[in-house]
Amino acid sequence: RRNESIVAPQALFFMNEAWVDHISVALAARIVRESPSSDAAVHVATLYEIVLGRQPTTAEIDLGLQLITETSVGDPWVRYCRLLLCSNEFLYVD
Repeated sequence: RRNESIVAPQALFFMNEAWVDHISVALAARIVRESPSSDAAVHVATLYEIVLGRQPTTAEIDLGLQLITETSVGDPWVRYCRLLLCSNEFLYVD
């Protein structure tokens, strides 16, 4: 069993580490390259399957699409990939 921990350095690592940037860029490129559709909702669903191992809810798809369209700094897909990689659901095992 893994120990539970909620210390700031863990979250800060994922927010600031260059390795996480690299993984986010690679994941965003993979989604665009491998997805059978150019539909952003399909890309969001594929990201959830890869990162979290489940289908997103309708609300999560809507939020993902909103974040993708409203991101004005950097590549929106890279930023969204980083967001999922920094999520509690990805970081912690129940």
